[in-house]
Amino acid sequence: MTLNSIIPAGKSAIGKLVGAPFYFASSLRMARVFHPHGIELKGTLKPATPWWPVTESSTITVTARMSKALGIPGDLPDILGLALRLHDVGADENPWDILLATSGLSTFSKMFPAPAFSWNGARYSTLVPYSRAGGAAAWLIVTPRGVHPAGTSLSALKAAVDHSPLHFSVYLARIQLQLIPIGHLCLDEVEDHPDCLQPSFDPILNRPAHMRMLPEWLAETRKLAYRGSRDGRGDTQKRG
Repeated sequence: MTLNSIIPAGKSAIGKLVGAPFYFASSLRMARVFHPHGIELKGTLKPATPWWPVTESSTITVTARMSKALGIPGDLPDILGLALRLHDVGADENPWDILLATSGLSTFSKMFPAPAFSWNGARYSTLVPYSRAGGAAAWLIVTPRGVHPAGTSLSALKAAVDHSPLHFSVYLARIQLQLIPIGHLCLDEVEDHPDCLQPSFDPILNRPAHMRMLPEWLAETRKLAYRGSRDGRGDTQKRG
């Protein structure tokens, strides 16, 4: 047995170990382990800086999913999720999936999920930073712009979008939480699909080649967890 044969075998074993809990939890629930219920939305992202892998004059078509991490019903507090799929970005024009969850906004609390009491008061963070082409680590922060629904009800959120678009400000945050405005997100259309037919987002597989998630060992662990959850609920969607 050679070293070249041992390394793939070791990765396979680790993959099974990490993915197994997500596989079984997803199998029992027959849904996503986290964020089982959500609303699929369509909209656009208007870049405001060259940080994005498109020209500033571009408008990026977006598929989004807003959800509750634990699936707590009604208006009770929950960790709120905002998943974004940016279409046709980068040199290869592949999609870019970005996952955000409500968090604090201090230097350290932006790295940890936190419950929110309303869509209007939600502050979303990628929790882990990105590095563009080996540059400094930075988090994406998204905050509501204008009035969003009070409480955390998914039905109220759907009704709000049916009435008028939801607007968000998009920022880049360094470790000291200096917020740099980099874009404007608008979600203006509800796709009335059941949870099982809503997109599965994968920020590891679906991202521009020059964008790295840090630390890289955690990115690899997340990839295995997403795979386990998808396999457990029988998700056969093509990635991207």
